[in-house]
Amino acid sequence: MMSWRGLWALVLLGLFLSACHKQPHAKQPHAKSKSHKSHKSKKHKSLFIKKSATQRAQEEQAKLNQEIDKFRLIYIYTPMLRYYDYGSIEKTKEGEIEMVLYKLGQRFGDILIKKNYVCFSGTCSAKWSVARDMFGKVSYGDLFDDIVLGRDIFMGMGKRLEPNGDLIQRFVENGELIYYERNADRTLFQNMTTGIAISIQRYHP
Repeated sequence: MMSWRGLWALVLLGLFLSACHKQPHAKQPHAKSKSHKSHKSKKHKSLFIKKSATQRAQEEQAKLNQEIDKFRLIYIYTPMLRYYDYGSIEKTKEGEIEMVLYKLGQRFGDILIKKNYVCFSGTCSAKWSVARDMFGKVSYGDLFDDIVLGRDIFMGMGKRLEPNGDLIQRFVENGELIYYERNADRTLFQNMTTGIAISIQRYHP
């Protein structure tokens, strides 16, 4: 006859087996397809590279346009300086006007227009002195930079607006006839009496 100890052992074993049988199996996490993840990653990477390349191209084009916008076809015919070729015009961080002149694609010299001085390749003189040497008696200190920047000259004397949008100043000062024309592409100053002329025309590649 089975002892009580043996009987209890059988009961406990039966309960244990029953519990194991009823316990639900733990669901294994569904592993994502590595190939799908890899494909998605490559797709995003491809789009990122494509976008970056486009942005770089746009930035390079913008820089090129900025450089091109500085260039002008410059004609200067004055007693102290005669020049006809391409050059660049831009304002420095200090607010000064810098003109770089070229001859046959090589840097020829530079003109730096400061508040009170004009420097030709590093040699500076007072503005009023440079204006007198360049333009003669019909001049004032800021005349050169007013022409370079396309501003009114002689306080807008004789100014009129043409139907095509051009600004024209034509007047006589101290017995000399001055003609000054401006539009989006060109600035032309002429002393019709002395023959002094400055023309600055936008470069179109």
